Amino acid sequence: MDLDQVYQTQVNKSRVSAFGLPPIERDPTILNLEKTVFQQMKSIIPEEPKTNIKSEKSLDVRPVSFEEALKELFELSKK
Repeated sequence: MDLDQVYQTQVNKSRVSAFGLPPIERDPTILNLEKTVFQQMKSIIPEEPKTNIKSEKSLDVRPVSFEEALKELFELSKK
């Protein structure tokens, strides 16, 4: 007898599923702790004002060579 034939005859062909398990209940103490922590965080962190105006900052971005970057850093280090 080959191994596959032994497996087919001896192994139960039932599906494994998690639907037969009872529902898992979370610990009420942990739920209460989670609720109070989130309430405290919400009270500490200020709400950002909602505005419809989008502020766009203009950035001066330009490509520079490695040498130019070194020169600029050198000038900044003198100050």
